[in-house]
Amino acid sequence: DATAQRAAERAVARQAAAIQRRVPNARGNDVQGAFVAISPEDGGILALVGGREHVRQGFNRAVAAHRQPGSAFKPFVYAAALERGYTTASMVEDEPVSIEQNGRIWQPANADGRYLGSMTFREALARSSNAAAVRITRAVGEQRVAETARRNGITSKLTPVPSIALGSLEVTPLELVSAYAPFANGGMRVEPHLVEKVETVDGRVLWQRSAEQVRVMDPRDAFLITSMLQSVVDQGTARSIRASGVRGPVAGKTGTT
Repeated sequence: DATAQRAAERAVARQAAAIQRRVPNARGNDVQGAFVAISPEDGGILALVGGREHVRQGFNRAVAAHRQPGSAFKPFVYAAALERGYTTASMVEDEPVSIEQNGRIWQPANADGRYLGSMTFREALARSSNAAAVRITRAVGEQRVAETARRNGITSKLTPVPSIALGSLEVTPLELVSAYAPFANGGMRVEPHLVEKVETVDGRVLWQRSAEQVRVMDPRDAFLITSMLQSVVDQGTARSIRASGVRGPVAGKTGTT
């Protein structure tokens, strides 16, 4: 989509430059970025930006850069919980948590250092509570969270450790975006792709992409996750989207590492 592609390139260049101005001693294109937009209905890639500037045969961060998704991974935690019978109104404690792992104590903290006590799953995701995400992951099991993310489209290795709740395991931007598609399309996994078909000059089709899709989520759970992600935008950590003037229904999640 040429319009989306141009907008994506401008956004990456503008935002990377804005961040770089705030980074001491940054020079050239030290601050980099990537952008992926796909159609959640079929996985067609609408826009793909691999870096701040296009370099022929250069490193494409959108498809090859493995980075920690941080809190952007949390929707898979909540999806695993809904599958186990929890609801958006289930309660979880937003309080300090300690976990023993390999003889060591791990104490993940909330980003702002504040804890608000009992809250619903919806509010916990909207606030991006680390403590709540870890507690929910412990309740449903790290293995189940990993399996949920894998079914949705994460292809990178996911080790079932407690920190998986906070997006400590590295994925690429493309697979993360693809794994969000089932939330938006009613629970169907999609394969991201750039080519629909190959045909001769006279229109004879030599190859056409298979449109087969696999159900990976109950459509009711997909609807509820999307609804929770709308709360993230309307009342939670992504509300700056609204402050910037974006209107209409938007579902999303922030993630910082």
